[in-house]
Amino acid sequence: RYGTVTGVQTCALPISVGKCLTLEDGQTLTYDRVILSPGVSLKYGDVPGYSEAASTAMPHAWKAGHQTLLLRDQLAAMRQGGTVLMSVPNNPYRCPPGPYERASLMAQYLKKNNPTAKIIIIDGKDTFSKQALFTEAWESLYPGLITHVTFADNGGVLRVDPDAMEIATAFENFEGDVVNIIPPQRAPDFVLEAGLGGGGEWCSIDQFTFESVEAPGVHVIGDAAIVGDMPKSGFSASVQGGVCAHVVAALLSGQTPDLGVLLNTCYSFVSTNYGISVAGVYRINEEGRLKSVAGTGGTSPTGAPLSIREAEANHAQSWYKNLTSFLFGYVSVSARAIIFYLFLWFGMAAFASGDLPPSLAGPLTDVPGDPVRGLEVFRDGSKATCLICHSVSSLSDRDQGVLGPLLDGVADKYS
Repeated sequence: RYGTVTGVQTCALPISVGKCLTLEDGQTLTYDRVILSPGVSLKYGDVPGYSEAASTAMPHAWKAGHQTLLLRDQLAAMRQGGTVLMSVPNNPYRCPPGPYERASLMAQYLKKNNPTAKIIIIDGKDTFSKQALFTEAWESLYPGLITHVTFADNGGVLRVDPDAMEIATAFENFEGDVVNIIPPQRAPDFVLEAGLGGGGEWCSIDQFTFESVEAPGVHVIGDAAIVGDMPKSGFSASVQGGVCAHVVAALLSGQTPDLGVLLNTCYSFVSTNYGISVAGVYRINEEGRLKSVAGTGGTSPTGAPLSIREAEANHAQSWYKNLTSFLFGYVSVSARAIIFYLFLWFGMAAFASGDLPPSLAGPLTDVPGDPVRGLEVFRDGSKATCLICHSVSSLSDRDQGVLGPLLDGVADKYS
């Protein structure tokens, strides 16, 4: 629809905002618009005593690969009854619930293989994502194994000592057998050196188009950007990527991009068969910021039975498989995902165009309908989410959806 797409799997050298991009092999590409998703860099120097060299003794494991394996091996080799220390930064950082999911799965391993061990989380903040759900699960699954020390109770990390395996805080010193330091983060150096941070540590963007406020024609998505209320999560980045692609295609065609909604869903495992989740819906407000839509989203309920947690763990596995297949194209899984989305979108399109036969020949119950009450529920985002994706021309609601088909006349058409 928008022309030829050519894929190149290679590395790009530090970006210039001069409408050209140099690849590792020396090839230069010119562009009208470029989309960057560069991730994050770790601020080793913000933790006194910590460095990239120190991460061999105190791994961060916040970028997958050798570091992840190093932390795994240290945990497996830890003495019986040993102590794991985890230092967590203040917001913002990649994957807000990630440290607590990691602590949970460490606890699952230790409960079986090193049951007298302890995990101490030294936090740079007092509250965290899905906190009530994590702490409820820890008390149930791992009583006494995980201790969470809030910023109010530790006063902040003053320094770390890789030789002594020690974390010093304002109020107490902690010694560990395994020490996991997750340092503060920022946009990658090459992005900031190109001026996309505007003197700050993250890329400021037009949150409608994802275009850099510092460099016209350069769009930034994912962890490196400030994207309103959206968290720095993989799912957020994947959604932003899809929206940004449509925005860029529209701009290149001289069209005005549609203003829609963005979604985020994040699952966490507390154990292999215990899952929890958080979801959010975001829309551009009058100030041009992506803000959470009131009455939408939320977390898994606290106090839910184990059957719900097991179901969420299964959902998390499917969520991960579908997300990775969408991003990386694993056919065995993506076929199912594609079939689902094609069914969803073509089904809605057929419904809107009148291609489907009437399915409601009469009332569903003997109770008369209440159109006034129905309209009230339809427009209330805490009771129904219809207007997140759909719109009705006769309604005055300001922020109606554009993702789904127009619902004008559906009652007359299909009932």
